[in-house]
Amino acid sequence: MSMMKSLFLGIITTLLLMFGVGYFLPNQYNISHKMVVPCEIAQTFEQVNTLQNWENWAFDSLQTHAGIYYLGANFGEGAIYTWKTQDAEGRVEIMESINEKKIRLESSLNQKELVAQFEFLFKSLNQAKSGTEIEWIQKGELNSIQMKYLLFFGILEGIIEQDMSEKMHALEKYCNQEISNKN
Repeated sequence: MSMMKSLFLGIITTLLLMFGVGYFLPNQYNISHKMVVPCEIAQTFEQVNTLQNWENWAFDSLQTHAGIYYLGANFGEGAIYTWKTQDAEGRVEIMESINEKKIRLESSLNQKELVAQFEFLFKSLNQAKSGTEIEWIQKGELNSIQMKYLLFFGILEGIIEQDMSEKMHALEKYCNQEISNKN
């Protein structure tokens, strides 16, 4: 009986320590990714500023099979899209749009379990280097202990960085296809 009691107390103590430590782990993150896209700034800006265009480059196969709904404005400030699958639901809204300079969005996943702010900064390159430099910055706040542990061990940042990189490369590929179609 004493061994069972010790085992039980050990498990309870471990769980309490995990939750106690988790409560004090950092809950904010800030990640950025920069890339040059071979399109004019107007075209690149329009791809990000019009949420329906995200189907061209930003949605993964999970989201293309999800229920996607567009609300509010067609583009720019006030444009919203929501999506829902069996396992998750999310919402993205453009909060600020400064023509060919900056787009600021707010995103939430699973009832605000993960809340993030995105900024896309656009910079037109000079004549010698054609294209647009885009910097994608994501800042977030985590509201669950599980997500805090993922952040603490660097797992969450790795997942987000990979996702950002894949989406930026998809945007580059889409822009290259658009240029080829015009020629």
